[in-house]
Amino acid sequence: MNSEEVEIGKTYRCDWEDGRQYFATVLQKNDQRVLVSVGNKVNADGDADDVAFSLGTVGHQWVDAKQLHDL
Repeated sequence: MNSEEVEIGKTYRCDWEDGRQYFATVLQKNDQRVLVSVGNKVNADGDADDVAFSLGTVGHQWVDAKQLHDL
């Protein structure tokens, strides 16, 4: 996804460093990177995992816009 397509306040599926996807809500963006608030892991059905999963202190993270995918 290109940065121009990303909407602030919208939630996307985000590819993460561990090879999994997480729900992420966009807080800010610039020409190439997007600041997201990372939420629950996406399960095989595309829903939030039943067990709350935490990325610890990561919380907000700048990611490449290409890591985001529409729900």
